[in-house]
Amino acid sequence: GRSLITTLDLALQSAATEALGNRVGAVVAMKPDTGEILALVSSPAVNGNLLDANWSDYLGDERSPFLNRVTHGLYPPGSTIKSVVYGAALAQGITQPSALWEDQGSLLLQNRIIHNSGSKAHGRITTDRAFALSSNVVFAQLAISLGDRLLEEYKSFGLGEIVPFELHNQGGHCPLKIASDYDAAQLGIGQGELLVTPLQMALLVATIANNGVMMKPYVVQEARGGLRMRQIARPQSIARVWEASLAQDIQAAMVLAAQEGTARNNLDMSLDYGGKTGTAQIAQGQDHAWFIGFAPIARPEVIVTVLVEHGGTGSQVAVPIGIQVLRAALTLDE
Repeated sequence: GRSLITTLDLALQSAATEALGNRVGAVVAMKPDTGEILALVSSPAVNGNLLDANWSDYLGDERSPFLNRVTHGLYPPGSTIKSVVYGAALAQGITQPSALWEDQGSLLLQNRIIHNSGSKAHGRITTDRAFALSSNVVFAQLAISLGDRLLEEYKSFGLGEIVPFELHNQGGHCPLKIASDYDAAQLGIGQGELLVTPLQMALLVATIANNGVMMKPYVVQEARGGLRMRQIARPQSIARVWEASLAQDIQAAMVLAAQEGTARNNLDMSLDYGGKTGTAQIAQGQDHAWFIGFAPIARPEVIVTVLVEHGGTGSQVAVPIGIQVLRAALTLDE
């Protein structure tokens, strides 16, 4: 008989639902400095008020409407994970933002080839631009240089572990060891054995946007009424994952990706944001489309994570959805 007040903003939840539309996927919006979940959308979904009327339709829906994709959907993160790879490489002194690379569009490793998207050769580029243009060639080499330290970095962001959250969630999969240079390269571009949930990726980008401090995500703001005392949730810090200067370097790289790279959006040039796309290849069907982002640039107030199953490329499919949600969040805040 108690009243439950959530952190969800109904207007933003509706805007995120509308932005995702009929696509199969997930959207998460969150305040990076507190951990408050502002929107949590999984599509298709089950309407608990209409279970009797729609039960047979739900059971017959091959898109699995009972699955909460935010918390239980497991996907390769694609190039969104390059945000962590870049940070790890900077922290280890393996590269610098202005360091130069030669990108010919592909990289031969143990008789197997790592390709850029469309095998596009970017030529001589800096690490910052390699990030913005999502060069698999450059980030495969960074991952090889990092070796098992890359896995340590992934685990510091909670990948492979259940997120401390009110809703039950999957921990995904992060391997214990890297078997070969090719496997390292695959992990460095968000492929291979690495599997994550949209909730984990939301926590990851929120940590970067919050200058390296990971906040515990929560969706229950308050519980009151009945005979028990009123319970109010307070923001809790989980850990400092990165130093602020390192997180700000990755924020700047994400801004470059939004202004000149794969996360650029031509529909709303006025939006002040940073982001990173991902196009995750899978064994069967079209690629999964990802976008992670934050806004505004100077002091991020909201982050968004978008995942569209079999959506295609992140830049074409996930970015416009993320932009709509970020814009709606900032408008509501105003």
